[in-house]
Amino acid sequence: MNKNTDKKARPVKRYLLLTTGFPPARGGIAEYGYNFVKALDGKITVLTMDGDSSADAAVLYAGLHDFKIIRLGILRVRPPWLRDFIFLMAAVFINCGGRFDKLICAHIQLGGAALFLKNIFALPYILIFHGVEVMMLGKEKINSVVDGAFALISVSQYTRQTLLPHVGCKDVEVIPPMLNEEILAHAAVDFDFKQSIGLAGKRIILTVGRLDLASRHKGHDLVLMALPEVLARHPDAVYVIVGDGDGKKPLQELARSLKLTPHVVFYPFDRAGLHHYYQHCDVFIMPSRKIRASGQYEGFGIVFLEAALFKKPVIAGRSGGVVDAVVDGETGLLVDPCDPADIAKAINRLLDDPTYGNRLGEAGYQRVVTEFSLKALAPKIRRLVEGDAHAL
Repeated sequence: MNKNTDKKARPVKRYLLLTTGFPPARGGIAEYGYNFVKALDGKITVLTMDGDSSADAAVLYAGLHDFKIIRLGILRVRPPWLRDFIFLMAAVFINCGGRFDKLICAHIQLGGAALFLKNIFALPYILIFHGVEVMMLGKEKINSVVDGAFALISVSQYTRQTLLPHVGCKDVEVIPPMLNEEILAHAAVDFDFKQSIGLAGKRIILTVGRLDLASRHKGHDLVLMALPEVLARHPDAVYVIVGDGDGKKPLQELARSLKLTPHVVFYPFDRAGLHHYYQHCDVFIMPSRKIRASGQYEGFGIVFLEAALFKKPVIAGRSGGVVDAVVDGETGLLVDPCDPADIAKAINRLLDDPTYGNRLGEAGYQRVVTEFSLKALAPKIRRLVEGDAHAL
């Protein structure tokens, strides 16, 4: 008997991703979820709270996946319990046929829905932790969500170590963010870009990140405080900030108070054009720090990988999970994120010595493609997700 004809076809696995955002929505959680499910062999359905299907950014993702994406557009619904209830009802509705084999919960905020689906539909789920949400642990309801998961994932070693005291005997697997290479790496170089934005002949120090007041840990303000010392040595330097949020105005006011306005330029986040800023910057910087009052910190910092993909030297704050993203002295420089003088010293070092910066950028690129690509991390993701949940 022919073994090939006798062999049963392997059933196609069906996975459901629960997330607060999904590309073209912005943010690390959205990008992480997108790349995570790309690694899986099977049919993917995405249920997301966001409603961002804007045509300009969505074009970038057209043809790159065959996921079914259900966008609820409820991120701004208040009160929060109503938003969460709508999300739960939508999740129950699409599960009524018992259609999925496993569920991936991209944020503990959605853990209640994941636990409910497990109890009603016997649907095992994986829970992903990014960073500051670890502060929610210790609450009885949250603990039950953690206990109900068949696997826990952290995006960095720092977050894993923060998690371990709260998860009992459960282990926590570290799966760092994967880089969305097809969105950034294959874009054509626009050699006239700097001239088109009025920065011809300038040396660009770049930060890409949310400007929300809740994201002030990313360190834009400290870079502004460091800039006078940089300009004293490099008067052709310009600090380019790409991002949106309610924290933009305070940063503009700080720049004015420091008399830096001619050397600080703000641009809105535009995924379709983001590669231009990476391609033409001289240094990428985001000196993230931990905010003691709120506990906010950088869980990883995927923007460091994006900059490295373009072989740019990076400067990062020695804080949180960033140390997983940047190897000090090898792929970039780590600084004291609360010390403007240390930040200025690192910027000047890279602007003084472009050859050294190029060496860091090249090493960063090699690390990205070998350690943080889909090809490198997909096997681990598949082993974890496709494992026997009932045996764990």
